[in-house]
Amino acid sequence: MSVQDLLNYQAIRGSGYDSSGFSANVSGNLFEKLAYMIANPSAQRRHVGARSWADEPGTDFWVMPLDGSMDGTTGGAGALNVYNWEVIAGLLSGLGAGTQDFLSLTGPGTYPEDAFDLDVAADYFFSPAVFGGTAHREAFQVIMGATPTKMKAEWYGRFEVAGNNEPTSGMGFAIRKTTTPLVAANDIYIYSNGTNFILNAAGSTDTGAAIDTDNHLWGITFDSSGNTIEWFIDDVSQGTVTLVQDIYPLKFAGYVVTANFLQVKAPVHIWYEV
Repeated sequence: MSVQDLLNYQAIRGSGYDSSGFSANVSGNLFEKLAYMIANPSAQRRHVGARSWADEPGTDFWVMPLDGSMDGTTGGAGALNVYNWEVIAGLLSGLGAGTQDFLSLTGPGTYPEDAFDLDVAADYFFSPAVFGGTAHREAFQVIMGATPTKMKAEWYGRFEVAGNNEPTSGMGFAIRKTTTPLVAANDIYIYSNGTNFILNAAGSTDTGAAIDTDNHLWGITFDSSGNTIEWFIDDVSQGTVTLVQDIYPLKFAGYVVTANFLQVKAPVHIWYEV
């Protein structure tokens, strides 16, 4: 619940306050809560799950551990495709018993909740086209009371096969409207050229670390203040390219053309910052 939500509630009701939507562990009257939220901006952030990306405003967008009901076109009413995603049927895997240590980030390779397992030629997923556009800018400004300058994305994942030069097989962001391969001239994504991992940014490229098939924390940051797109592997910057314009809003996406199979694992987190 945001500062604006609290003000709206007070204006409508005149008195009283229903704190059920207030996530911060703080007691007190309306004005004490307002003071807390102004002093602690993170208390205002609004988090949105994968099924609501298409139509819910927020500051943070998540793909949390998925289950079979969300799988492509085969999961019935709960399938991601019902919520304006494009996900090929049968893509979700690793939905067995848990193997993780309690609240541990060590060994993401043991995650049972692989979000998207692209292990066949022409496997793909595309989220709704919402990221980096005017709507998210306006929503952030209303919720947080400031204009965003950065969009950040992080996700766990790996290339199951990385030894081929496949410049249109990768994971990141796309402007695709159809279930076709990533397009180097348009899209922002990470791929393997058979030797190194590469960031492609609408035709501009930046070479990163040597390839492997390990699980990593991948990241891409769009920064209007610095006019850059920076990418990361395990929180280590791999380099920057110039911020691309005239392509937003984008879809979070992955595609395998032939053989550089890959996994994008939950949690996926995409968020905005000032």
